[in-house]
Amino acid sequence: MKITFRSLATLAIGLLVSSLALATRPPPPPPACGASDVSGVTFLSCSGYFTGNYISGNAGDKSFADGKLSLLGLTGTSGTWLEKIEELHGSHTINFDTPLSGTVYFGIHRGGAGDGPQSTAWYEIDAGSGPLDSFTYNLDGSSNAALYSFTPPIPEPETYALMLAGLAMVGAAARRRRARA
Repeated sequence: MKITFRSLATLAIGLLVSSLALATRPPPPPPACGASDVSGVTFLSCSGYFTGNYISGNAGDKSFADGKLSLLGLTGTSGTWLEKIEELHGSHTINFDTPLSGTVYFGIHRGGAGDGPQSTAWYEIDAGSGPLDSFTYNLDGSSNAALYSFTPPIPEPETYALMLAGLAMVGAAARRRRARA
C-alpha cells in the first residue's frame, strides 16, 4: 500500500470537514411539554418547550408568550404576568404567593447550567376549588415561573349567608341611630 502526500492531504481535509460539520451542528431541540411535567394538579394542556427565556418581560417576549397562551385558550393578557418567581434554583415546588384555584395558566423557564437547553413552556392546569398553595414541577433545571391567570374561588353559600347577616346588622344599627336622633 503506497501512501502519497496527495492521499494524506485528502484524508486530512476529509477529517477537517467532518469535524467542522460536527462542531457547527445545532443543539438538539428542547423536549415537548406534557402531562407528566406537573403533579398535585390536573393537567389540561401545554405549549412548548421553545428555545429561549420568554418570561423576561421585554416586549418581544411578552408578544411571544401572548401567542402561546392564546393557543391554550387564554386571551387578553398581552403576555403580562400577575406574579413571577424569579429564582427557582431547580426547585420542583412551584409556590406562587397567590393561592390558586380553578383554571390556572403559568409559564416556566428551564435549562442552562448543564440542565438542558434554555427553554420555556406554558401550561393550563386545574387547581381545583382551591386554595392551592403549591404544586410540583417534575422536570429538572427550573429557573423562573410566571403566573398569568387563575380563576378566583367561588364563595360557598355559607360565605354569602354571613355577608348578608353582616349587612343586615349594619342596616339595623343605622336604623337605630336614625330612630334615636
